[in-house]
Amino acid sequence: MAAKGKSGASVGRKVIVVLVALLVVGFAAMMSIQAVSQRDAMIDLMYRESVKKTEMLSTAVQAGFIAMDANSVEKEFRKLTDRSDTELATLQTNMPDGTSIAEFQAEDMKAYDLKALIEPYLPKLENKEVVSFVANGAVIVAAPITKYSKRKDEDVFRGMLLTAWSLDNVSASVMQAVIMQLALAAGILIVLLGATWYVLRSQILLPLRKINGVMTELANGNQQIEIPGLKRRDEIGEMAGSVQVFKENAARVSQLDRERERERQLSEQQRHDAMQDLAGRFERTVMGVVDGVSGASTEMQQVAQSMVAAVHQNESGSQAVVSAMDQANSSVETVASAAEELAMSIQEISARVNDTSNITERAATEANRANEMVQGLDVSAQKVGEVVQIIQAIAEQTNLLALNATIEAARAGDAGKGFAVVANEVKNLANQTARATEDISAQISGIQGSTQDAVGAIDGIARIINDLNAISAEVAAAVRQQGSATSEISHSVQQAVSSTQQVTAHIKEMQDAAGQTGLAARQVLDASEKLGSQSGTLRNEVSNFLQDVRES
Repeated sequence: MAAKGKSGASVGRKVIVVLVALLVVGFAAMMSIQAVSQRDAMIDLMYRESVKKTEMLSTAVQAGFIAMDANSVEKEFRKLTDRSDTELATLQTNMPDGTSIAEFQAEDMKAYDLKALIEPYLPKLENKEVVSFVANGAVIVAAPITKYSKRKDEDVFRGMLLTAWSLDNVSASVMQAVIMQLALAAGILIVLLGATWYVLRSQILLPLRKINGVMTELANGNQQIEIPGLKRRDEIGEMAGSVQVFKENAARVSQLDRERERERQLSEQQRHDAMQDLAGRFERTVMGVVDGVSGASTEMQQVAQSMVAAVHQNESGSQAVVSAMDQANSSVETVASAAEELAMSIQEISARVNDTSNITERAATEANRANEMVQGLDVSAQKVGEVVQIIQAIAEQTNLLALNATIEAARAGDAGKGFAVVANEVKNLANQTARATEDISAQISGIQGSTQDAVGAIDGIARIINDLNAISAEVAAAVRQQGSATSEISHSVQQAVSSTQQVTAHIKEMQDAAGQTGLAARQVLDASEKLGSQSGTLRNEVSNFLQDVRES
C-alpha cells in the first residue's frame, strides 16, 4: 500500500524520453553535418567557377580595356550580366590608380566596395597574380589585365578586373534542401517513435501494470484473480511465473484450511465449477494473447504498407533525379565538345598569326637590307662628287695656266703666236671641262637628293614593318593566352562530366537500395498478413477446446 504514495515518472515515460532525446540528437547531428557538407561543397564549386569566369572575362575585355574603350568592355561583360541566372553582383574594371573604365551593379543584389576589399592585395595583382577569397557573403575575385611589352619582353600590368559573386542563391538552395530533409526526418522520427511506443506499451508496460494489479489483489487476499503473461517466454513471463507460484502457495494454504473444514463436502459440482473456472481463466488468458497478436499483426500491416508507399515515392523521386542527371550529363558533354572545337580553332588562328609574324620579320630584314644598299649608293655618289670637285679644281688651275701662257705669248710677239694658239685651245678645253664638271656635280647632287629621299622612305617602311611585327607578336601572345584558357575550360568541363557520371552512379545505387527496401517491406506485409490469418485460426481452435472442456 505504501507504493501508492510514491510519485515520479513511469518506466515507459523514462524510456520514451531517453529514446526521443537520442533520436532527436542523432537526427539533428546528422542533418547539421549533412547541411554543412552540402553548403561547403556548393560554395567550393561556385568558388572555382567564379575564378574561372573572372579569368576568362579579363582575357575577353583586355583589348577594349587597353584601348580605353568602355563600350567594348561593357559589351563583353554584358554577355554574362544579362543572363537571368547570373550570380554576379558587382563588377569593376579599374586602372592601377583606381580609375574605373566600366562597371556593373546588379539591382537585386548587395553592392560591394571592391576597391576597398582588394586594396590589401594590390601587390599580388601588380605581380600578375589572381586574387580570390570569400567575404561578406560573396566570392571576391580580382584578375590582372596585362599587355605584352616587347621592350621588356614580358606582360606588363595595365589594370584589374574586380568581381563579386553573390552566395545568396547557394544559401537559399542549402536551406531549401535542409527544410526538405528535416521534414522527411521528422516524418521518419514520428513513425519510429509511434512504432516504438506501440511495442513498448503493448509488450512491456501493459503486462507490467497487469502483473502489478494482480500482486496487489493477491496481497489483499483475492486468490481468484488470473495471472496474465504465463505463456510468454521473456522476463514478463518469468515475473508472471513467480506471481503464479506465490498465488499457488497462498491458494494451497487456503485450500488445506478449507479441506480440513469441508473435506466431506466436496462434490461433483465443485469439480465442475473448478473446470468451468479453469476454462474461463484459460479463455481470458489465451484470448487476450490472441487479441494482442491479431492487433500487432494489423499494426504491422499498416506500418509495412506505409513503408511500401514511402519506397514507391522514393523510387519515383530517384528516377526523376536520374533523368535530370542524364540530361545534365548530356549538356556538359555538349559543352565539352564545343570547348574542344574552340581550342582547335584557336590553334589554327595561332598558326596563321605565327605565319604572319614570320612574313613581317622577313619583310623587315629585306627593308633593312635595301636601306643599307641605298646608303651605300649615297656614299658612292658622295665619293664621285669629291672626284668631280678635284677635276673641277684641276680645270680651273689649267685655265689659269692657259691664261698665263697667253699673256706670255703676247709678250713674245710673233715668236709666241703658235704657243698662244695652243694656250687658247687649252683654255677652251679647261672651260669645257669646268662646264662638264658643273653638269656632273648637278647630276650627282640630284642623285644624292633622290638617294636621301629613298633612304628616308625605306626607313619609314622598315618602321611600319617593325610595328606590324610587334602587333603580330602581341596578337600571337593573346591567342596563346586564349588557347591556354580554352584548354583549362575543356579540362574543367571534362571534370564536370566525370562528376555528373559519378553522381548518376550513386543515385542508381540508391535506387537499387530503395528497391531492396521495398522488397523487404512487402515481405514484412506478407508476414503480417499470415500472422493475422494464423491468429484467427488459433482463436477458433481455442474456442473449440474450451467448448469441449465445458461440455465434459
